[in-house]
Amino acid sequence: GGGSRRFYFELLLDRPELVPRLAALFGASNFLSNYLVNYPRLIEPLFEDPNSLLFDRAQLSADYADVVSESSRQAAGEAGESEKDGIDLEAPLDALRLFHHRHTFNVALLDLAKKTQRFETETALSEIAEVCIEEALNLSELHLAASREDAAAAAKQGEFLVVGMGKLASFELTYGSDLDLIFIYQRSEGATISEASAQDYYVRLAQRFISALQTPTA
Repeated sequence: GGGSRRFYFELLLDRPELVPRLAALFGASNFLSNYLVNYPRLIEPLFEDPNSLLFDRAQLSADYADVVSESSRQAAGEAGESEKDGIDLEAPLDALRLFHHRHTFNVALLDLAKKTQRFETETALSEIAEVCIEEALNLSELHLAASREDAAAAAKQGEFLVVGMGKLASFELTYGSDLDLIFIYQRSEGATISEASAQDYYVRLAQRFISALQTPTA
């Protein structure tokens, strides 16, 4: 809206030295330009230290937790006290998208500025993907357990693995890489649920997980 545009214009007026950085971004990369146009909140990294280093895995996980907390506070304020019952995936998934876009954009900025080598860029993108996969799976398990009475019992009687293949497995992801994943499940020894019930649960879990990764959010 107009208010958001005014906010960013005022930021640029306050920090005129950053205008050339923004112009260089639009002149050098269609990928970054489209990213910024589609997700204007990502302009924030432009105003941060251009010499900041890539995040390691622990820092990525910590930042994801911060993004979730921020998004949850905003969602709670917008929804009000009367709409907090049940498991709502919209805010957590929006946080997951924001986290992914923000860190991909940060990696790309450093890459564009030639502050990282190719292997560092590919490793960083792979670690971002791993955090997103892990958190999407956690969200899917929570949502499935809340929506099906038998899901919690099934989850305790087996294991489910998401295995990265291809470029993800070799930590060589690029900006346009697809995620090649396979799913493996196994009932625990002595499990009381049937093989058919276990299969049904893990198929549903895999479907929720894929949806969590692919569904667009605001």
